[in-house]
Formats: sequence, C-alpha cells, structure tokens
Amino acid sequence: MNFRNNFLIAFIVCISGCASTSVVEPLHFYEGEKLPNSELALILGSEKPGGFLKASESASFVSIDGKDLANNFSEQNPTQIYLLPGFHEIEVMYGNNLGTIYSIMSNIAPKGIIKVELKKGQIYFLKWTPVTWGKKMEFWLEDRNGIKYAQSPSK
Repeated sequence: MNFRNNFLIAFIVCISGCASTSVVEPLHFYEGEKLPNSELALILGSEKPGGFLKASESASFVSIDGKDLANNFSEQNPTQIYLLPGFHEIEVMYGNNLGTIYSIMSNIAPKGIIKVELKKGQIYFLKWTPVTWGKKMEFWLEDRNGIKYAQSPSK
C-alpha cells in the first residue's frame, strides 16, 4: 500500500470514530415509577470545551439529598438528571479532562451544595465560576433565560 491509501484509511477511521458519539440519557433519580418528563425537573450539567493547552472543564452531580449518585451510575458522576419537583440539596463537583487535576493536586476536587426548590417541567443549567482558582468554585442553577435560582460557594 502506498502513502495515499494509508492516509485515506487513517482519515476514514478517524472520522468514523468522531462521528460515533453516544447520546447520554438523563438519569431519573427518584423513588417510585418512572414519570413522564413533563412532571419532572431536568438539571443539565455543563461542559466548557478546552483548547490549545487548555483542558475542557465540566460540572457533574455527586449526590442528591444526601444519596450518592456514583453508585447508581457506575464510577462516573452523571451530568444530566431528572428529579421530582420540590426542595433538594444537590452536591456538585468541578472536574476537567486532565484526570480532575485539582483532585490530584489537593486530593479534593472543588464541590458545592446547591439548595433549591425545583419546579415541574422546568429545565435548569448547572453553572460555575472560580472563586479562588483551583481551590474554590461557586456553583449555581440557571433557567434558559439566565435567571439564577440557587447558588453555593464550594466547600
């Protein structure tokens, strides 16, 4: 085979790998029968893409009302979750694609607890910003209009 054929094969393999992204279904985290999505509140974690010499960043859910989510979703924390309407304490965690560099450096990834009253049929977005870079983050929920519903500094 010549260089051109090798390049073409490598290009096709690369493109097919990029095109085969999987759709992540939101986790339904509540007791009882599965309810229609219109009867629930949806919270979407968020990811900020990386760039040259910059890691992508994300925020995910650690626990809801004191119940650990990692056990219910293998070793990975979910980034999309349906909850029943009402008051919840939501523990969240910051991470990045460098193996959660902050947890490696300090043995603790920045986390926070958001206390919020969720409404049925509402979609909330988990947002964050650094307070003390690498040590503390501020987390909050917003609706699609950018209105903040709850906010918590990291612990």
